[in-house]
Order: sequence, then structure tokens, then C-alpha cells
Amino acid sequence: MAQPPAFQFYASDFRADANVSAMTLEEVGAYTLLLTFCWTEGSIPTDRKALTRLLKVDTRTLDRIWPALAPCFTVRGDNYVQGRMERERAKQAQFREHAAASGRRGAGKRWGGHSNPTPTPSTGDSNPTPTLSET
Repeated sequence: MAQPPAFQFYASDFRADANVSAMTLEEVGAYTLLLTFCWTEGSIPTDRKALTRLLKVDTRTLDRIWPALAPCFTVRGDNYVQGRMERERAKQAQFREHAAASGRRGAGKRWGGHSNPTPTPSTGDSNPTPTLSET
């Protein structure tokens, strides 16, 4: 299944986070941008040059802001992931699976396990009224 295009953003949790509270406006902007990449791509690279491209900053700027951003990420292989983002991704996947299973159960009850609907009983009228094209 394709990656969902959106994720839950809990504004109160974000603002209350100790790491975010200590960030400058520039760092909050960079962090938010990195969160969007984590969501759409699954992670962000650990490679500093790649991070500068993602954030559209030079190396000097990354060196200055990264100490505030680094505690928000965990290294997984050659990438960084963000823990809350991964939990939200798992919650969405679980919700989608639950909804799909409920839909399958509902369809099974409605259609009796058949993929095609059962035709409705006839009205018993063997001589239906002709349409205009038939007259």
C-alpha cells in the first residue's frame, strides 16, 4: 500500500516537547521540514551533505542547528528516524487494517460471501410497461 499523504500533528505535544521548546525559530522550521521528509520517505539520511540539500542550507548552518535537532532522531542503519513519527505510522497502518477487516466482515454479512450482489426478487409483472423507444 502507498504511504498515506498525511500524518497526525499534535500541536500541544509538539509545543510541550522539551527539545522543541529549546529550539530557535530556524531550528523549529528545519525540524518540521525533516519531519515531513521522515513521513514521506520513511527516514532522513545521516549523510551531512544530503541533510544540507534537504534543508536547503549550507554546511555551516547545518553545523550550527544540528545540535538542537539531533536529539529528536535515532540512527537506524544509514538513516535517522523519528520515534513519534514511527509510532504514528504504525497506528495508521493498524487503523487501516482494522477498517479493511471491518469492511470485509460487513461485505460478507451483506453479500453472504459472494462477490456479486444477489439479484432482487422480481415484482412478478411479466408485462412491464414499454419504454418510449419500444413504442
